[in-house]
Amino acid sequence: SLIPSYRFNNTFNELELKACSFKYELMTTIFTKSSAYLSLYSRTGNKEHLKSGYHLAKNLIPLWNYVIEEFESPYANRLITIYNGKIFNFLVQMSLLLYEQENNIQYLNDIFYFSEQSKCSLQNRLLAISSSRPVLSNNSQVIKPVDIQRALPTDNTLFLEFFDSTIVMGISKNNFIVKSLNRNINQDSLLTLYQNFLKRNNPKEYQSTTYLIYQTFFEPIIKSIDADIKYLIIASDGMISKVAV
Repeated sequence: SLIPSYRFNNTFNELELKACSFKYELMTTIFTKSSAYLSLYSRTGNKEHLKSGYHLAKNLIPLWNYVIEEFESPYANRLITIYNGKIFNFLVQMSLLLYEQENNIQYLNDIFYFSEQSKCSLQNRLLAISSSRPVLSNNSQVIKPVDIQRALPTDNTLFLEFFDSTIVMGISKNNFIVKSLNRNINQDSLLTLYQNFLKRNNPKEYQSTTYLIYQTFFEPIIKSIDADIKYLIIASDGMISKVAV
């Protein structure tokens, strides 16, 4: 096995991961074993399986960053985008399940961290390509939800960040909530339709579409925040950047 049996707590240190000569194979093994734990949890409902898989899967982040630096392929950027989404969606899925089980705010903080890291991984890849030196991570620059709460100007201001097309995070002065988005709606088609209506500059055409966008992306989190929200600050990246707000 690529994962030593004595690792009862499923954790590695970063020096071990960096020195590993078979990073991609180890990453694949960790992902497979974590998925097996998640399947065991789904079948048995035993939370310990979920926690074991989660602690193991968290090793994927530093390992993935090292893999990105070394990854060479004519299709590298495309493959990295695919793997990046797969890894971080997997981590967010387990974080949300554990939060629902334990109601521990740390799992929501983890989701925010994973969201930030998923974007940094792709940015670091582009920087590594354009630089002769590897991009080094700087943990001192990691932003946490509490930092955003301190920076918000008023109690009725809400900061929104979206992870992929599955999760929306809402941060106010006194609250931090994570909600799943409605997957029954084809979000990409909805936003494309909205953009086409917007270009025609006809309010009657896009009025109903904008309300559906509000219901899909914003209403679930705004209604869940216990505050009279008057101002939104939106991290405009990914799919949500198609919305003119």
